[in-house]
Amino acid sequence: TGIPVSYRDVESIDPEYANNLQWLLDNEIDPLCLELTFSLDTDMFGKNEVIELKPGGSSISVSDANKVHGHAKIIMKTMF
Repeated sequence: TGIPVSYRDVESIDPEYANNLQWLLDNEIDPLCLELTFSLDTDMFGKNEVIELKPGGSSISVSDANKVHGHAKIIMKTMF
């Protein structure tokens, strides 16, 4: 189903977001209580919206266990 999206693809569109995503992948996040979920907060023409990255995503916490194969993969797919 096409070419897989990579970190470099994200970096070419939004370098700051790519750096934050890389930090998330490189560091232990469970003790930090970052309150990240499988959702994105976005501003669509002045209106704040929450986009769920998977069904029920706004109530699923991102953890060390699911950040690589869950959260990061979905984020990269969503950006493209």
